[in-house]
Amino acid sequence: MNEVNKILYEVCTLQTEDGASFTGYFYKPKKNIWANLRPENNQAMELLRKEHLILPILCGRVNGKDVTVLNAHICSNLWHSDGTCKILLFLDILIIGAATYEGIETKHIYTSIPALKWFGLKSKLESMTNSSNMYIHDYELGINFKRKIKVSAALKKLFTFRQLLCLFADYGVNFNETFYIKFGEIKDVFGVIRTDKSGKPLINNSVVFLNDIEYFNQTADVPFRICYEAVEGNFQEIYNKWLDFKFKNEPLIEVYFEILANKSTKINRFLDLTRIIESYSRKNRPKEVMKVSRRYNQKCKNKCKSCEKCGQYYRYIEMFTAYGRFLPNNGNANLPKVKKLCHEITLLRNHYTHYGEPQGKNTKKDKLLLNKLLKQPLIYGYFSNILHLLVLAAIYQAIGLPDEIIGAALYGGENGRFGFEPVKYFDGLSDDGFPR
Repeated sequence: MNEVNKILYEVCTLQTEDGASFTGYFYKPKKNIWANLRPENNQAMELLRKEHLILPILCGRVNGKDVTVLNAHICSNLWHSDGTCKILLFLDILIIGAATYEGIETKHIYTSIPALKWFGLKSKLESMTNSSNMYIHDYELGINFKRKIKVSAALKKLFTFRQLLCLFADYGVNFNETFYIKFGEIKDVFGVIRTDKSGKPLINNSVVFLNDIEYFNQTADVPFRICYEAVEGNFQEIYNKWLDFKFKNEPLIEVYFEILANKSTKINRFLDLTRIIESYSRKNRPKEVMKVSRRYNQKCKNKCKSCEKCGQYYRYIEMFTAYGRFLPNNGNANLPKVKKLCHEITLLRNHYTHYGEPQGKNTKKDKLLLNKLLKQPLIYGYFSNILHLLVLAAIYQAIGLPDEIIGAALYGGENGRFGFEPVKYFDGLSDDGFPR
């Protein structure tokens, strides 16, 4: 943050590529950097009169440093009676160390992640793709690209890398606030290559500050579920499978990280996890769900030709059939108890999804069961923990982790991450709402 602090509250002049000039300063009230500016020429005044909401690129110098602002959002503009104006800008990306309108590209981006101390890294971990080489070393997470790419694209790939670490940890893994990019030749605002005294092009590290970054509130000072020793021998294969899984299951991944960011709690967390299970089931296990539905549902025998019509109850049964063995303390996971648990989850899920009464041949019995469930204080956390571990087991297996690693990773339930001690999941809750 030292480089960022050096430019805060220092007078600066920023220009658009068309010559619109603004003077003011950067400031950082909390986590994000803003710019307080006033227009300095007719081009700038005309630009504001046209009510442009976004200024794509601004370049200038602050305290002896070249700066580039990408996507400056005009949040407010105040016009005075004398015709002058002040504007408040929210910046998507601030780059310190380079100023160019041509689009900043890099072959190397890296940052630090303090939580890597819980990963148990013993040596450099690397993964190669056709276009890049990703690595974890000490607390540094970085990517070397074979060809220059835009900074925004480089940041996106770094975030994808971090998501895998969050899966390994099963809690929010925060970036440092600043990223670093390496350029080959640095050009000034006029496109002239900067050189040293001997005439050689300057090679420079530049600092990237990313506003509105996803900071995780749900973090924990505990070891990752999946640590270095579990992946050091096949990290390349795991990373490749992770990229493939993320591409096929993007909505599922987005909802999962909403949970890790602590934006989804209590009832919402429970419902989000049911949606993840259902999304995973539809995308990845349609044939398996049909087999379960045909086996346990008389209406589906020899008639069900599509997984889409299979009820959520059968999806949960199939997921427990496939991944229930990874749950800790699941020694009592016989079929009747699994079916009972899945039925209770389905009743509660339908209650908050459809806001309706239970229907079917067991309507009266289901109403009594639902009322009993709603009176139990820990019911959402209890069901959410089970579904959360099922989601992790499914994803861990999909990205190629061995069964013994998955079992060891999930042992201990949510303890230290979401505040629940491990319980015997298939023994259920007693009438007072607490685990037996």
